[in-house]
Amino acid sequence: MIRSGLIIVTCALLGPPGLRAAACGAARPDAGDAVALAPGTHKVLIEKKSIRILDVSLPAGSKEQPHARVWPAILIADTPRPGAPPEVRNFQSRWQPPQLPDRDGNGGKTPVHYLEIDLKKGDCARSRTRRCRRPTAW
Repeated sequence: MIRSGLIIVTCALLGPPGLRAAACGAARPDAGDAVALAPGTHKVLIEKKSIRILDVSLPAGSKEQPHARVWPAILIADTPRPGAPPEVRNFQSRWQPPQLPDRDGNGGKTPVHYLEIDLKKGDCARSRTRRCRRPTAW
């Protein structure tokens, strides 16, 4: 029992550095980031230590250069509701994990608009000691 534990610890310490987990929040965008490659369609609205919110507007039939997504994100698409006046919107949300470079764009016949909420610390383990503070006054 002790010997097998010693083998596991030795392998963990001597193993290749690439196999070890990166530090919490260590992922960073590079020159292949959507904001760098398509600033006309990907605009940064908010940039903080833990999140980045992008306003993404893709014209109908548009093509983009392949770009990676280094953080997990929540996408909130703003699409017109079929048969409704333009003021009535149809919001759809979905989870998107980090992705390798892919070719994006809008091959459809209508423009696409969505907010991308990048979770910069999405690779961090949830803290068990941190608790939300109760508001002092409403």
